[in-house]
Amino acid sequence: MWVGLPIVRDANFWDGIQRQNAIYENVATTTPNSAYLDAWTLFATNAGRYTPFLHTDSGVVPVREADGVHFTADGYTILARAALAVAEQRFALASKSVT
Repeated sequence: MWVGLPIVRDANFWDGIQRQNAIYENVATTTPNSAYLDAWTLFATNAGRYTPFLHTDSGVVPVREADGVHFTADGYTILARAALAVAEQRFALASKSVT
């Protein structure tokens, strides 16, 4: 299971992160029994910009710490659930409840 790097607040890092993510995605899609999660898109706005918040079923939640890089507990939970969903679908795993 390959998880790409998420968007960060400092746009100076975006090109390097996107190059790394392209490598990770290529490896995951060309290696048998691998899967890739695009964390960049998961945590970017619809316009492709950085946001420290996400709209969820529970409302708007902070998903990034003040440094603009690390996740809050909610952010890590969203990332883990997304990774599990990709793994379940890609590897035909039985769905697990994650709290």
